[in-house]
Amino acid sequence: MAQSNFCQRSGAPMILGIIALSFILQLVAAILALRLIKVTGGALAWALLAMASLLMVGRRSLALYHWYGTPSTPPPLLLNEVIGLLISLLFVAAVAGLSPLLGRIRKSEYFWRESEQRLRGMLDNSGLIAVMLDERGAITFCNRHLLDLTGWSREEVVGGNWFETFIPTDQRKQLAELYRHHVSRGNFPAYYQYEIMTKSGERLIIAWHGTTMCDARGRVVGGTAIGEDITERMRVEEEIRRLNAELEQRVSARTAELAASTKELEGFCYSVSHDLRTPLRAIAGHSSIIREDCTAITASCQHHLARIERAAVRMGELIDALLELARVARRAPSPGEINLSSIAQQILTDLRIASPGRRVASTVAEGLAAHGDPVLVRVAVQNLLENAWKFTAGNPDALIEVGSETAGGETVFFVRDNGVGFDMAHADKMFGTFRRLHRDDEFEGTGIGLATVKRIIERHGGRVWAEGEPGRMAIFRFTLPEHVRCHSVHQASTYADGAKTT
Repeated sequence: MAQSNFCQRSGAPMILGIIALSFILQLVAAILALRLIKVTGGALAWALLAMASLLMVGRRSLALYHWYGTPSTPPPLLLNEVIGLLISLLFVAAVAGLSPLLGRIRKSEYFWRESEQRLRGMLDNSGLIAVMLDERGAITFCNRHLLDLTGWSREEVVGGNWFETFIPTDQRKQLAELYRHHVSRGNFPAYYQYEIMTKSGERLIIAWHGTTMCDARGRVVGGTAIGEDITERMRVEEEIRRLNAELEQRVSARTAELAASTKELEGFCYSVSHDLRTPLRAIAGHSSIIREDCTAITASCQHHLARIERAAVRMGELIDALLELARVARRAPSPGEINLSSIAQQILTDLRIASPGRRVASTVAEGLAAHGDPVLVRVAVQNLLENAWKFTAGNPDALIEVGSETAGGETVFFVRDNGVGFDMAHADKMFGTFRRLHRDDEFEGTGIGLATVKRIIERHGGRVWAEGEPGRMAIFRFTLPEHVRCHSVHQASTYADGAKTT
């Protein structure tokens, strides 16, 4: 009764109001704590709730102590409730202050987790191997491509030792020591390759790009590497090397065969130039003796003997032309800078000296320069100019022009004359062998000249073609690409059908 009276005298309504307010604050604190549980996962929130509960238990214990320890003295309920109210206020303030910070932490954690998932997805679908090792060589991360390639599962390899799982036994110790050495020095080679082993025991060759992995203090804690399976590429490269070696052997054998063929051709040329000339000289000589000494033979016989002599002479000229064509085909080219203007002027001067009775006007453009074998190109130009000189013989106003023009970005040289010309229907046969557009009694020739020109120009990687109009003109154009290596020819080419000749 005394205690009840004391409560009434001490202001029981005030105490009850404070208790109610404290209860509401504790309820708010509990709600905020539940929010913390959601935000942080529970550990911090449960710790705060446990601390608050201990404080509340301590406060109630203090009241009980006053109640039972000094029963004659009324417990300081007002003081206790005020202390409880302050504790609740502090707890609510602490929880309310921490909630936004913890929310931002939770948001950052979600962001980094999402970034990690995106990075993992990118690595899994990159088609390359990605692996992370700690400083001891334990696997801390590997992407799906490595697992698909080797047949292991993620649970089987993550946490295990890289070298014991994937490196063949004969290379394991060496590579493990090399890895520890690079970790201790803090650097990895930018590019390297070695073999790994699949679950089934198959060996794969992997090309790696590696780098070190450091912690926040800059200390090396492991390494990361991106790898590409180059097993198939290495197999293809090895196959290419094998084929190249086989090709080189074939080329060497073919070169030896060509050398033998060239030697046989040289022997043939020697036989032609010596053995065949002897009977030709005998035929021509004996025909001349019979025609001169045998006065009793008829005019018809004299005519036939003269034809035999001319045929023997022509046969000798054909042999000389064939030997010249073979010499051009066998010559080893020596490319260099060529002054075509100077070559053309020299050839035209020689032609005027050889034919002093001819009046032929000529123009040679200045500065005609090319790249090729000077000897072979001179032979080609000489054949073209001799043709122009020969086929303008019937024109009192003969004109020969040598120049160049630009077509399609390349320099095209030409030799033009206003001689007998030719029908364009025969243009595709112009550069063959032993085909002539004119009879022997019209123009002399062997049918080898333009074939020689074509052979020389093509050996330089160029082109040659002709245009003409009967009775008016003929123009021969050719190209000599700059700085193009001349093609060597080690065997005689098969003679093709052709037409115009020298």
